[in-house]
Amino acid sequence: MSSKKSKKSPASREHARPSVSPEASEFLEQLERDLGAGVSLETATGTLRERLAQSPALYQELVEALVDRAREWSAPVLNLLIQDASGKEERKHVKRALYRLRQKGIVWEEPEAKEESIWKPPPVPKPHGMLSLIDGEGERMVIIDVPIGFSKSLFMDAVVNDREGLINYRNRITYTKNIQYAMEEFFNSSKDVFIKIDPAYCRFILEEARDISLRKGKELPRDFIEDIDNMARLIPKMEVHPLYQRVDKEQLRSNPLSKEEIIALLEADTTPIPTIDLSILDPYFQEYMTATESRIILSEFQQTTRKEEIYRRAVADIFGRSEKKHGIRRRLEEIGYFTLVKGFEKEARAFVAAALEVEEGQTGESLTTNSLLMALVRHSLEVHREMQHEKKEEEKNSLLIRRPRATLIDKDIDFTDD
Repeated sequence: MSSKKSKKSPASREHARPSVSPEASEFLEQLERDLGAGVSLETATGTLRERLAQSPALYQELVEALVDRAREWSAPVLNLLIQDASGKEERKHVKRALYRLRQKGIVWEEPEAKEESIWKPPPVPKPHGMLSLIDGEGERMVIIDVPIGFSKSLFMDAVVNDREGLINYRNRITYTKNIQYAMEEFFNSSKDVFIKIDPAYCRFILEEARDISLRKGKELPRDFIEDIDNMARLIPKMEVHPLYQRVDKEQLRSNPLSKEEIIALLEADTTPIPTIDLSILDPYFQEYMTATESRIILSEFQQTTRKEEIYRRAVADIFGRSEKKHGIRRRLEEIGYFTLVKGFEKEARAFVAAALEVEEGQTGESLTTNSLLMALVRHSLEVHREMQHEKKEEEKNSLLIRRPRATLIDKDIDFTDD
């Protein structure tokens, strides 16, 4: 008697699907928290959609996870993901997922498509913006193209500093198609240190740099002032910092990360967090080097106690100066936003919490209980110690080779891109 192969039930097929990765699971949990707190669907999915645009594999995995862990909001989220699908196959994948949700009893009616005329005007080009990671000295690059017609764009490329204002500025009128293609190519080759941002955020940063420069009495290039004025007529003003559109301040205060979690985040090689500049840390760096490499034999407990005291005094001094609070808060917010867009949600939450505490703290001493600030100082001191060791090793090795004397022109070489 011939035997027939039994078909697997839908339930068994669901169990056969691969388990959800920690990253996809974390996104789902964050969505559930945000939507449960009343955050709009578009705002709650903002970071997720930006991250998925950079990771096709995660896109596919999350589509499956939204079905496997079906919620009432799974269908609306999938409908948003269809809009972000980069190809026909991805759209088919999402539509199949929506069909499977219907089988599970989750029905969501898509808005009826409006009947459109076959006679359409050409699409109006949209502005695009990019921003680099802020470095330890508060410097970064802002790039934006602002369409000024159907074929031409104003391209703006600025280096700004959160303490000094505008550092360098270049601009030109060019073809929109060409510059947007060039910007996309540049972004694809520089994803580690650049993020795509809302043009309104570009405007905010450039206007902030202009105001800082003017307060310091710096003379600004005429074309920069004119371009900022023109940009203000074409790009709306940013009402709320994009960081606070996605991160709930009150939730951060009630659910902070632990000290161990923060230290682990800072030590991860993938976390895009800059160090504190050595010129700011220098008095404490010398003490740290003495405590770490002193010839006087200290027990492990004595050395740890001495280091902790250095960290506390550095935090109280660097982050507790009343006249610097606004600038430090802004620096922490900018690092937090960059890490959020890159998909490092826990790190972003830690930086926002630190920014709020710096702004609200009464004294520098009160900030020494902030685990992130303590870990930042600790991390920065150790990085600078390693860099000094590397520098000494290079100098030691260079003595073996007779180098030619430097000429005057060597001093004019620009090393800012290294």
